[in-house]
Amino acid sequence: MAIDSLVGRLEPEAVSFPFVLSTPVWGAGHLGLFLNVCLPSLLAAGNLPSLAPNPKNQYLIYTRAEDEAELKAAATFRRLSEIISVDVRLIQEEITEPHRTMSNCHIDSIRRADEVGGAAIFLPPDCVWSEGSMLALERIARSGKSVVHMSGIRLDRDGVLPEFANSYSNNGTVLSFRPRDLVSIGLRHLHPIALTHFWKDYDGQLMPANLIWNIPGEGLLLRCFHLHPLMVKSQVPFAKFSSTIDDDLALRACPDASRDYVVTDSDEILAFEMSGLSRVVGTICPKESIEGVASWAEFGANARHRELVKNTIRLKAADDNGAAWSAAQAESDDVVSSIAEMNARSTVQLFYRYPAVFAGRAMASALGRGNRSDKGVFALTRYLVPLVVWLMRLNAALYRTIFLVDGVPRITHPFWLIRKGMVSALQKAILEGDREIALVGADPEIAAEVSAAHPDAFVHIFASRSDPPPPRLGRGDSNEMMDVLVVIDVDLLDPRPMVQPHTGRRQILLRLAGDSRPVSGSFDEIRFFGGRGTRLCSFLWNGTRRVRARLRPISQIAHSVAKAAGAPLRPLFYVGLALVSCMVNVLGLLLDVARAERWDVFQREGNSLPHGPST
Repeated sequence: MAIDSLVGRLEPEAVSFPFVLSTPVWGAGHLGLFLNVCLPSLLAAGNLPSLAPNPKNQYLIYTRAEDEAELKAAATFRRLSEIISVDVRLIQEEITEPHRTMSNCHIDSIRRADEVGGAAIFLPPDCVWSEGSMLALERIARSGKSVVHMSGIRLDRDGVLPEFANSYSNNGTVLSFRPRDLVSIGLRHLHPIALTHFWKDYDGQLMPANLIWNIPGEGLLLRCFHLHPLMVKSQVPFAKFSSTIDDDLALRACPDASRDYVVTDSDEILAFEMSGLSRVVGTICPKESIEGVASWAEFGANARHRELVKNTIRLKAADDNGAAWSAAQAESDDVVSSIAEMNARSTVQLFYRYPAVFAGRAMASALGRGNRSDKGVFALTRYLVPLVVWLMRLNAALYRTIFLVDGVPRITHPFWLIRKGMVSALQKAILEGDREIALVGADPEIAAEVSAAHPDAFVHIFASRSDPPPPRLGRGDSNEMMDVLVVIDVDLLDPRPMVQPHTGRRQILLRLAGDSRPVSGSFDEIRFFGGRGTRLCSFLWNGTRRVRARLRPISQIAHSVAKAAGAPLRPLFYVGLALVSCMVNVLGLLLDVARAERWDVFQREGNSLPHGPST
């Protein structure tokens, strides 16, 4: 479809106010993404070069003094400067909290837009855009809308970048993707953070700011509380907002929500975020938990967010008129309406029927986000909750100091000996010629170690028991398989079979020594690591995890209250756990060495699987 026919023609009188675009960017990683991916995609057809000219249009780039030379030397920056006035603004403050610095940049850019009566456009540095997005944005802006909200699903940066190589033109300064082609690429490279947003697919907990339903091979259906405000034209100029732009900016600057516009179709405007595998976010509640999402929505969502989630957003790699789309739509409608119904209940009803949501409302009151009618009920929370939050942050810092070094377990961590043997066996399973490596059940830190040991390889990680199987199938958009697929299965207490997506020329199962559980799948090799000492550590580690997992669903509110009440005693618990873990790890290491056990690689023949040590 032609760009002009997609967005329509602009009337001459419609181009009356300017656009002030802005990007805060610093550091080698983000600057590289901005110059080599984000800017080239913004220079594609129907994007920045196609905007109606206005002498007051301006692109503000906020960066550090040490990054300025590299920024201005880039060919994409020079091309940008030819089509729009660019102002490089140096960040003077020391960047200790990146989100706070980024918000300060956003505050400055919307102030400058308000000064000229224009609209602020917030363009993150780590996004890739489909062609035609900026022309569509201009059409929407000229129609009288004040805020344009859009989604931003996160992709695995290192996995997706090789797919872009053949899409550059104009000496590498232009990167072009039709919307559906870009969605197809994105579906193959979803970041582990994106998997935490899936309502029911994939292992792990849920981060409910965005809720995703998978339409296999066709796209994703989204219901989002938090959306990125791509454009804001202030109804209240110079309004102050205290948090990030996706939190309270729209509430303050544009109180009339009837002039909001939500991009519900990826054919219109589309962007994906990109992050390395080391990027993580916290999760809140179990998957498919109405009460868990409603509890989070009490303090994590404001009135505007509760309106945004009513919109259905479709990221489409194909037409969206099939039965799978209809089923996902119906289920998402039920989920959203059930959450809204729970949040609409009185505080008294929540106390008796939904204690987790009651706790969320108490947290909202403590943060100043609750209803005024609840102030008397939650008077004490204004003092207790900030204290507990401070204690929990202190405990988190203490945990990192005692148990981790650069995110990797120390010998004081209960998982140290298991991980040590696992990583060693994993490195031996990968050959020098392997260039595409899939790891099922590995954490981002393990993937980073493998990437460091094999710098020429691309490493992809998948959830342990993904259902449906991970959508990525190797290089590019071909059906070539990974060079090696390694499935890590060390949870001796979990009888469920591991998912084994058929994406590897060599398929390897990695297990603890002596593990005699039946194997599901057609692995070429079964590799064992460790000995009786490592196995002892595994039973203690997995047993503790299993107890915690069984206790948590009994009462979410009881778990939260116990966690908060125990915050003052947690430092003592951490010290005790570190001492015990250190002793168990040393004992396990000595047992492994003393018995001199050697666990080999076994070629699987039929259904037979040896599981003892070689002699």
